[in-house]
Amino acid sequence: MVFTHQPFLTSDLMNWSDKMPSLRDDPDKCHRQVATIFSTHNPTWADVHMLLGALFNEAEKREILAKAGEALAQEGYQPNRPASMAPLTAQTLLNDPDWDYNTENGIWGLKNFKKAILDGIKAAGQRTVNWTKVQAVLQGPDEHPSDYYSRLVSAIKTWGGGIDLESPQHEDPKRPNIEIQDRTDQTTGKPPTPDIGSLLLHTDLINPRPECNPTQNPLLHNHDHEINPTTLPTPLNREVAPQIQLMRW
Repeated sequence: MVFTHQPFLTSDLMNWSDKMPSLRDDPDKCHRQVATIFSTHNPTWADVHMLLGALFNEAEKREILAKAGEALAQEGYQPNRPASMAPLTAQTLLNDPDWDYNTENGIWGLKNFKKAILDGIKAAGQRTVNWTKVQAVLQGPDEHPSDYYSRLVSAIKTWGGGIDLESPQHEDPKRPNIEIQDRTDQTTGKPPTPDIGSLLLHTDLINPRPECNPTQNPLLHNHDHEINPTTLPTPLNREVAPQIQLMRW
């Protein structure tokens, strides 16, 4: 098999750029899109740099290359290296090695170069944990629980430090427990009418609001006793692992 080079079309670059989100907004989509382009077009070293310039801003590109360099430095990251081939380094990412892609060295070098770039995209897109962003994902009045669950899982995966609730590797009792409940009364087919105290308590725990906070609302100051979270039912107990309970009344 002989490798022949076909440069990217300008129209392709513009089309990919229009569909590419910000790296911080959706790193998974960025990773998938670049991986697909690598698979379908088999770009050269120069093509990859052209692609990064078209799809990412300068700061994102620098971060991707820096993270790719860190990946290359990991022990065992470059297996099956040809005897006459020097290991790839951070400098390989910045300076065109001028590989012959019809040789064993060139094929191996390009493969590992693109592998490092993809890992760099994944690492550069990692965000700081921000559970406030998760809390802001609220269920719409007419939104189906399954749709809400999908959006909430996506938000937790994005802002929860990489937690994927649907992945077996994250089966950890300390992770948030997502439970969507249909509170419809099975005998009447109608939703039950909760007492106002219970409704306020649920609302305050799921989506705290100033009007539900006794320190900010004088109407709630005249309680005879404070609510002890340890005496609440398990789904509302703040002493157990953090939980997010979604309820449709």
